[in-house]
Amino acid sequence: MEHVSGNAYTAFGYLDPQQKQGFLTTSSDIYSIGVVLFEILCGRLAWAEDCKDHTESLGPLAKRVYEEGKLDETVFEGIKEQLGPESLSVYAGVAYQCLHDESEERPTARELVIQLKKALDVQL
Repeated sequence: MEHVSGNAYTAFGYLDPQQKQGFLTTSSDIYSIGVVLFEILCGRLAWAEDCKDHTESLGPLAKRVYEEGKLDETVFEGIKEQLGPESLSVYAGVAYQCLHDESEERPTARELVIQLKKALDVQL
């Protein structure tokens, strides 16, 4: 199956901004997983009630702060206390890769699992 069509418009904060004409792909799912990973890391929802459009949702925000080297300012304090710096770096790095604008640049599900397992192994 090349794509799945559905009512993705009800989940704005998770929606791949590159998604075209209502068609969702595996790469769109990877984008959504990246948003969920940042929700966990930052301790906030993908779409706050006061968001006016997608650029204010967690995905674009997380990308900006990651690229500016300011992710530490948005990471949930409880997570900072529990994760080692190397594990945090691997986790945040793979979450960021999931949010690449170009779908071809995003990791595959297999690559994602490998990197998340690496973050866990480093933590343990």
